[in-house]
Formats: sequence, structure tokens, C-alpha cells
Amino acid sequence: MRTIPKRLIALTLAGALGLPHAVGAAPVSITAADQRDLMITVYNGNLGLVKEVREVRLGEGLVEARYADVASQIDPTSVHLRSLTDPTGLRILEQNYEYDLLSSEKLMEKYVGRRVRLYQGNGTYQDATLLSTRGPVYDINGQIHMGHFGNVVLPAAVETATNLDMQILNGLIHLQALCRQARSQLGCQPA
Repeated sequence: MRTIPKRLIALTLAGALGLPHAVGAAPVSITAADQRDLMITVYNGNLGLVKEVREVRLGEGLVEARYADVASQIDPTSVHLRSLTDPTGLRILEQNYEYDLLSSEKLMEKYVGRRVRLYQGNGTYQDATLLSTRGPVYDINGQIHMGHFGNVVLPAAVETATNLDMQILNGLIHLQALCRQARSQLGCQPA
């Protein structure tokens, strides 16, 4: 028996119903800056229940959205998202947990615009600002340098991005209060 992907069904339904959708458009970004409320319940065993409300303006019809700034230790099977503003008018058609698989390229991209240290082969170093990963391009003492024949040392670890990518069917264009609830490892260590 052949199964039909949910995305194909959603696009077919949207087209058949005459619902507007932006094919190939960038997803709507729902970030921590959109957060209006946060509640955390802590349980034994380093587990917690995180419930938050974020407000975002969504277009009408089929909407691609990226719910960003999600805890990296979230249990993706426990995620529930619903609209507080229009519970019957907003439907989550598909939801995927995306985590950032770290590579040297992705790590360098996170440091664009930040200070890094460039070590030369003889052990000396220079502090520089990474302007672009293509080349790469650095600002060293107000001069632009392309490429580097040594080692780049990054000052501290950065968090990897963890997102929930979603397909949403939205009834009306208005400000939506989205409530996300999920279980997560808290990362707390006993004293």
C-alpha cells in the first residue's frame, strides 16, 4: 500500500479549495522575541514541562513557519502547538523537529560579525572580526583580509539552532497567540 505525504495532501487541498499559499516563500519566523508568556514546571529526574505563548501575524491559507529558539533537549514527541486566538481557524498540518548538525562551516557561520583569533604557523596570533565565511574574509585592525593560512580559534561554544518547522493552515490574517507545550530535559545537575 502506498502512502501519500501530508505535504502533498495539504498542497492539493489548498489548491482545490482555492486557498492562497506562497510556494517557495521563506517560512514565517516565530522567535523568542515573539514570546509573551512562559511557564516551566520542574519534575524529578531533570524533566520539565515548558509552556509558552508567542504572538505572530500569519498570512491566510497554507503557511510555512519556523518556530525557532526551541530547547535542544526537547522531546519532539511531546510537542503540542495550538492557537489561543483562533483555535478552530488554525490547523497544524505538519510539524518537524529540526536540529542543527554541527559542522565547521555552520560553526563559522555563527561567528560572522564576531571576534575570532587567527593563529599563524609560528605561534603568534591576531584578533579579527569574521566578515564572511566565503573566502573567508576578516577585518584586522580596520583592514580587510581575504583568506588565512593558519588556524582560526573561536572564543566560546555557541548553541546550535533547534527549530520546529511547520505547515499551518490559517483561516484569517490576524495576530495569532500560539501556545507551545513540550517536555524537555532540563540539563540540571545535582549539587
